[in-house]
Amino acid sequence: PTRRSSDLLALAPARPTPFSDRTDVSWTMPRAGVATLCVYDVLGRRVRTLAEGARPAGAHTTAWDGRDGHGARVPAGAYLIVLESEGVRRARRVVRLP
Repeated sequence: PTRRSSDLLALAPARPTPFSDRTDVSWTMPRAGVATLCVYDVLGRRVRTLAEGARPAGAHTTAWDGRDGHGARVPAGAYLIVLESEGVRRARRVVRLP
């Protein structure tokens, strides 16, 4: 069977990008479930977990303040924001300015 777009996990481009202080990440869960939203550096190391756990179906927006999991500002550069749920993975590139 063909899946409708409403059946798919979606990750919109972060806005704004590039950013210096804050970017908003919008994502949509087609149904309630467990999701993880993380930031990775270009070497694939997890920089920060932005959201993790059970989430209701629908649209969500999560902010990233350009800090790592310890609260330190990350260096300027490219990062990947990755959304995972039910074995499906979506990723978007975001650029942090100095």
